[in-house]
Amino acid sequence: MSSSHLTRDEFAAACNAFLQRPISNDETSALRGHLGWTLLTSPTVSSLRCLARTVNVRVIREDDTESDEASLNDLDVEEEDIDDATAAPISDQTPTTFVTVQQYIAYSPTFAVPVFYFSSHDANGAPTSLEAILRTNLFKQHVTRSVTRTAHSLSLPGEDAGAPFPLLSQGDHPVLGRPCWFLHPCGIPTAMAELMEEPDMSTHSAAWIDTWLALISTVIDLRT
Repeated sequence: MSSSHLTRDEFAAACNAFLQRPISNDETSALRGHLGWTLLTSPTVSSLRCLARTVNVRVIREDDTESDEASLNDLDVEEEDIDDATAAPISDQTPTTFVTVQQYIAYSPTFAVPVFYFSSHDANGAPTSLEAILRTNLFKQHVTRSVTRTAHSLSLPGEDAGAPFPLLSQGDHPVLGRPCWFLHPCGIPTAMAELMEEPDMSTHSAAWIDTWLALISTVIDLRT
């Protein structure tokens, strides 16, 4: 099979290679989303497996977004103000709120590629709505600014204004059988074909999952 697609057996081999190779617990690995993954087996069909991990994502306050978009050129700070701030720093008393996200890398037999699935809940264990998810730092900010949203999906602008590109949908997890959000995989094979042109990029190697994670990280913030 071409390097842009995987069979189920090739996906399993690539996952095993990814989990077994040494990964240092450093900042680079964390930024690339390499840490924390384990192999999860279906509770009903032992041959169905996926990669899984649990992370906490931060709820972004409105003032966080405003500060990110502020330009340093717009700041007019007097020297005495800096001295005052240094002498008497003001601490932010607003507690940081987190959402717990279960992330999965599962095989899609329809598209013959891995698919990124996730579910999430708040501190009380209640499932979070899509609107609440978009108020976290799970998605890259450039994505949340440009999407068209409904209660159950996200779409990106397409070349044809009347045909938006599907980004996020809901569906049953192929291994666990429970409802999850998932990134639509229709563009993955084409992108992987371009990224996997090197002859040594075997479909059985950890490099396949590495490359796929790099692709997903353009949409999802995989930092741990």
